[in-house]
Amino acid sequence: MESNKQSRNFLSKLLMWGLICVTVVLTTVVIGALYYRYIRESHATNPAYNVAAIVQTSSEGELLQTVYLAELMELSINKPINLYRFNTKEAQSKLLASPLIKSASVKRVRPGTVHVDYAPRHPIAYLIDYSNTALDKEGYPFPFKPFFTPKNLPEIYLGLSVETVDTQALWNQRIADKRMVLALEILNYVTKYYATPASHVKRVDVSQAFAPSCGQRQIVVVMEDWKEQDKKGRSQLFQSPRILRLGFHTYKQGLANYKVLRGYFLQQEVVGEYQSKIVKLPMMTLDLRVDDLAFICYE
Repeated sequence: MESNKQSRNFLSKLLMWGLICVTVVLTTVVIGALYYRYIRESHATNPAYNVAAIVQTSSEGELLQTVYLAELMELSINKPINLYRFNTKEAQSKLLASPLIKSASVKRVRPGTVHVDYAPRHPIAYLIDYSNTALDKEGYPFPFKPFFTPKNLPEIYLGLSVETVDTQALWNQRIADKRMVLALEILNYVTKYYATPASHVKRVDVSQAFAPSCGQRQIVVVMEDWKEQDKKGRSQLFQSPRILRLGFHTYKQGLANYKVLRGYFLQQEVVGEYQSKIVKLPMMTLDLRVDDLAFICYE
């Protein structure tokens, strides 16, 4: 009996101390939460914590202007917002709504800085079906001016029907067209294997790549070759524009044939006397759609 009574006393004391510990912990948590809320509210009304700067970082592409990012996030010096009242999730959503931004994250940095880490879209070509439109490597269109510095980029022409299309409706979505897939494939192939500092891709035209008539079906690649040559102690630069007409299934072979012919053409074209330092030679058109044949004409 005495042993049972001692056990009950021990359990009662243990339960009492447990309740005391729980009460102390809960009281500490509540006091801490109230204090945190008080500090947060006091900071949220303190002008010293107003957003005063935007810091942007990116691991790829050309940085956008900070003013543009501020406009997207609706931040203004004239209407300052407290850092503790600034909603980072809403700001991130606003940034991602821009056709120029692929991904973004926004963080608050005390006392008054917003840090934006994002990946801007990198232009690899102009889509000349529309005005002021660039493309990234995934086929997403976006406006080029006034966001990027002038660039010597190749053009892509798809032959899209643009009469009733609002350019704004293009943004934030990949152009789902087989001509776009083909154009990017060709541009990537030509740039990787054939383009050099002395040979530049000017345009890829796939508007007739899927034409029903075999006579009209073609891929057009416009190239520009350069060759520097010294004549009588004077350096001259020769610019040779080319139009390559290629077959849909044989464009790689056609480009390989052109690469073989290119050196021969450049050697023949620089023969003669020219006064200018930069000599623009006549446009050459090469039809390489038929295997082992090249139909050549000058404009």
